[in-house]
Amino acid sequence: MKVLFFTKIDFNIPATGGLFRKVKAQAKALAQTDGWTVDLFYIQGKEAILEKYDGTFERQTFGSSRQRAIYTNQGIFDLILAKGYDAIYMRHFLLNPVLIWHLWRWRKEQSHHRFILELPTYPYRPEFRDAPLKVKVQVWLDQFCFVFLPRIVDRIVTFSRLSRIRGIPTLETDNGVDPESITPILEAPPQPPFRILGLANLNIWHGYDRMIRGMAEWKLLNHTEKIRFEIAGSGKEEQNLRDLVNDLDVADIVTFHGFIQGAALDELIAQCHVGIASLGMHRTGVADGQTTTLKAREFAARGLPFLLGYKDHDFLEDYPYCLVVPANETPVDPRSVLAFYQDISGQDPVYFTTMRTDAQERLSWTAKLSPVVAYLETQKP
Repeated sequence: MKVLFFTKIDFNIPATGGLFRKVKAQAKALAQTDGWTVDLFYIQGKEAILEKYDGTFERQTFGSSRQRAIYTNQGIFDLILAKGYDAIYMRHFLLNPVLIWHLWRWRKEQSHHRFILELPTYPYRPEFRDAPLKVKVQVWLDQFCFVFLPRIVDRIVTFSRLSRIRGIPTLETDNGVDPESITPILEAPPQPPFRILGLANLNIWHGYDRMIRGMAEWKLLNHTEKIRFEIAGSGKEEQNLRDLVNDLDVADIVTFHGFIQGAALDELIAQCHVGIASLGMHRTGVADGQTTTLKAREFAARGLPFLLGYKDHDFLEDYPYCLVVPANETPVDPRSVLAFYQDISGQDPVYFTTMRTDAQERLSWTAKLSPVVAYLETQKP
């Protein structure tokens, strides 16, 4: 089975680092299937890169963004046809009529081959409600193009619990991780202070403002506990969060670290007691199990207990290392987060090891993509 993992995300942008790790881990997991070769196609600045299963690279360099757009929506299909892929696994991005036309051409010429489309979030339109007009036009084109997908797409990979999306059968799964690429926590961090971590490409669905408001209410009550909220990351919501911190006068207990990675990030995580996966998924209409976050699984693989403000099928009532808060706009009380941590660390002093082991067994991409592998194995040309 010869498979192409195809995404048009530009991984030259620092904020896409988490997504880059995700698609690399997904391709790696698929490639572990006996008899499969998996190539990975992605964009990196002015280059289109085909990362081949044998460790070599094929690169296409562009002189302008227009040339890149033409290649990724049209020219790529000459490469796909030449390579003779049996299946394409495409991570959804905003579709357009040119891309749809060439996808249809490929299916017409390769009708016995298979096309899998991953929808990381569904419905996803609410994510673009505050987007500029140019992006909203792309969203409209994407919705128009969806009408033609049943003629092209065999299955949609979804993290929801929908058996069909727009008439197309789904393969239901959840987000996963590559535990071996994630640095584990080796010991419980010292306290005080008790540190809560927000780590993200900052956007409204992370809901960090709920934690900031909770910190402000806690501060007004003059409690004696030493609690800090550490925010690592940047993004379009950063300035709003900074303004909120200043308005509520909590700059002494909320710290912005900006975008950090590598050893500096590992060191910060090792100092924190609890992470925040997301507290604002209800703002995009997907708080009731329609999607799952990568961050929750990364925290689990590290061994860092975490907060959720939505329903996640991997972390239900029998999973003690996450605290689920209501999917609404109420502030999050930091004392409840502290009590949650004290409870689990008291019952399981090596909770970080327990979480890591569980993540290796349940949350790896090899496990999560098994429905895709099973489907394609039954559809071999």
